[in-house]
Amino acid sequence: MTALNGVRLLQLSTTNLGIDQLGPKAIAKISGKAWDELRLNFLVVCGMLLEVSLDAYGELTTTYLKFTIGNSHISRVYAAVWVKSSKSFTVGFALPDECMHPMFTDALKGMSYKGLTKYITITSEDSIPGEFSDWAEIAYKLRLSELG
Repeated sequence: MTALNGVRLLQLSTTNLGIDQLGPKAIAKISGKAWDELRLNFLVVCGMLLEVSLDAYGELTTTYLKFTIGNSHISRVYAAVWVKSSKSFTVGFALPDECMHPMFTDALKGMSYKGLTKYITITSEDSIPGEFSDWAEIAYKLRLSELG
């Protein structure tokens, strides 16, 4: 497992995060002081989920952001990020069964979404796994292939 260093994290969050792809409600959600310790990890994760395609979009619902192919009522969800607290967030991916990692867990109570199969919880102390952007791309391509 390769951890991304702080310089790479900052670069990803400032240069690759398409704010227009994320939506203003999501930015507002993590703008408060309580998010200071976790904000960078959150922004980097969102950036990696969005950089898979110009057609990727992230939208805040009530307690999670859903990452979709396009921004319409028929959009496919390839990932979701639950933001129930400013201490941690949980990411769910649409990944094939053969994708394995020690940090993957089953869906936590209240944190599951149809079609998402692998989950990972991240705190401010956690390093984002080096494979994260690969997972985002695999999940996006898997859901895109289902559109046929």
